[in-house]
Amino acid sequence: MTRAILSLLLALPLSAAAVEATVPSKLGFGGRLLATDGTPVNGVVNLTFSLYDVATGGTATWTESQTLLLTYDGAYGTLLGAVNPLPDSVLLAPGQRFLEITVNTDAPLSPRMELGAAPYATVAKHVRGGTVDATAITLNGAPLATGYRSVRSLTSSGTFTVPAGVTRLHVRAWGGGGAGGTIDSDVNAPRPAGGGGAGAYAEDILEVTPNASLTITVGGAGTVTTACTGNSGGNSTVALGSQVLVSAGGGGAGEHAFGATCCQNGKATPKGGAGGAASGAIALEGEAGWDADQGGGAGQNAMSPVFGRGGETVYNPNVGCTPGDPGKPGLVLLAY
Repeated sequence: MTRAILSLLLALPLSAAAVEATVPSKLGFGGRLLATDGTPVNGVVNLTFSLYDVATGGTATWTESQTLLLTYDGAYGTLLGAVNPLPDSVLLAPGQRFLEITVNTDAPLSPRMELGAAPYATVAKHVRGGTVDATAITLNGAPLATGYRSVRSLTSSGTFTVPAGVTRLHVRAWGGGGAGGTIDSDVNAPRPAGGGGAGAYAEDILEVTPNASLTITVGGAGTVTTACTGNSGGNSTVALGSQVLVSAGGGGAGEHAFGATCCQNGKATPKGGAGGAASGAIALEGEAGWDADQGGGAGQNAMSPVFGRGGETVYNPNVGCTPGDPGKPGLVLLAY
């Protein structure tokens, strides 16, 4: 049976070289699947994704198959490369890219979709074959390129004593991601849940006093303790005494689905968790998790595909009440 994709959402995640040495090999992707009569397709389907460098014909440069749970209006969200990572040789080669989708054992959907540019770069590790030259780089009026000697990556909370001779501290913070909601995985009437919200991102350059003691809080990942119980991600903050100088809030947990087999206090159409709020010279809210009717996908952190990401919803037909994934933990980076 021929089906059609109505909507498309692509997001190429940013890779921050100071945080992760490996460039991410996944692309966010979502859409709606309709039958030929226009009615939404729901339930469990197998989708095969293939990339080509031509609109018709040719040989696929990459392919993978995923089993996904479609919601009531045929919506779904996933990550291309989750099963078979997308290599740089496919993503970064010159020319156009076209995505072909096959539903179960049907003929491929036609036409293929051309992939275009996205707000974030797939590669941010280095400048290929060149240099960056500027007379000055500032953040909130303070010089950014000041010859930092040390970078501290903090994955747990504690105190930081400003070293002797240091009067300026460059702070980057990611809040923890919220957990995904619990799905009622009844094979006859599956009910999706909301995805976890992403933690926020905050950045600032602080004027500090040598030997001052700063309190560093690193937001933990939102966890799922039991089915139908999910937690928000923790806040990441840098404080001097009672004064919070930089804050990256944690993402909220996704709401659970109400169903016959679980979550009697759940929602008929669960919402995704709220994205975290931030304060600092650069303050970027975390993306909210997707609502159940949008596929329950996880919220993405604005500045990292790793830290602060929300938890996915999980479908397992062998488990009637399937908890979502935990979120990703936060991080605080200090350069001086």
